[in-house]
Amino acid sequence: MQEHFREPRNRGEMAGAHGIGQAGDTGCGAEISVFLRFDGGCVSEASFTASGSSAVIAAGSVLTGKLEGISWRRAAALTAAEILAGLGGRGTPVAEDANQGSPEQAAVFAVEALQAAFEDSLGRGTFPVAPGAEPDTVIAAMSGGVDSSTACWLKKEEGLQVIGVTMRLWSDPEADAVDSGLSCCSPRAIRDARQVCHSLGLPHLTVDYSCLFREKVVEYFVSEYLAGRTPNPCALCNSSFRFPELMRLAEKLGAAGVVTGHYARIITKDGRRMLARGRDTGKDQSYMLWGVRQPLLASMDFPLGEMRKVEVRELARRAGLDVHDRVDSQEVCFIPDDDYRRFILSQLEATRAGEIGGASCRE
Repeated sequence: MQEHFREPRNRGEMAGAHGIGQAGDTGCGAEISVFLRFDGGCVSEASFTASGSSAVIAAGSVLTGKLEGISWRRAAALTAAEILAGLGGRGTPVAEDANQGSPEQAAVFAVEALQAAFEDSLGRGTFPVAPGAEPDTVIAAMSGGVDSSTACWLKKEEGLQVIGVTMRLWSDPEADAVDSGLSCCSPRAIRDARQVCHSLGLPHLTVDYSCLFREKVVEYFVSEYLAGRTPNPCALCNSSFRFPELMRLAEKLGAAGVVTGHYARIITKDGRRMLARGRDTGKDQSYMLWGVRQPLLASMDFPLGEMRKVEVRELARRAGLDVHDRVDSQEVCFIPDDDYRRFILSQLEATRAGEIGGASCRE
């Protein structure tokens, strides 16, 4: 029998919530929604609704009890293991595929709903805006792979305050039916990025850029192919979309710069920061960054620029990062099956049908 819980003081839908997130569903046997309000940089109010099992109701209670009055950074670092510990569990790592209706799964759902509430708030423009940049704070662009994870770890080891950020991008819905986890856009990649940050005690945020990414990068890719030219979507993405948006986000979050896992270096010549090839010429990615302008380079950091890939994997293994042996992604990120012909044809068909490739854009 499905259980339902409502209590007016601390649990229930919140009027004027700054962020709302949901996880699970009735098919999973449990569902939870989390509602947040912010005051300055702190969570001023948190509530939830839950149904389906007593475990998910209890997990919602534990979660909201931990949230109120703490900074959003601490809240964004909360783990399923911490929720499980509050349920009387051991606080040991919790698998994403824990049994339905179990305390472990309930803890996972609670954290996923919280993360979704942050994402909703960021998308609506109701997330707290920092009064200014903190010199010791950076955001790390996290793809869920070994390179970005190692770059994040290196900055933490340097003593910086690191905020992990994953950009939710548009990707081909047909290829997404099978989530290999190799694409930086995939749900699995987002979960991996969050898990790495949480294992390091760091906050993690996911920000939805799917509509803007489609307009600036995917539509360019399709139109260039149809015009008989060979596009370079990665170079365009980095110069006109990814890095400018990351810097805007860094300013909102109070970070002084952006860290990525690219194999490239920044050198100073005649007082100017300039892009240079990475030490590992087989993995060099400077060709994808050539269009990034000086004002952005001034606030960028590529910690892997002096390292070789084999060294990065070994460093990640010794650091205990679970993604140390993850296979590299080679395809265009929004075409995870690497079938350009199928993708272009599918976009043509969608355009003729008056659709927009499965994208859902917020007004």
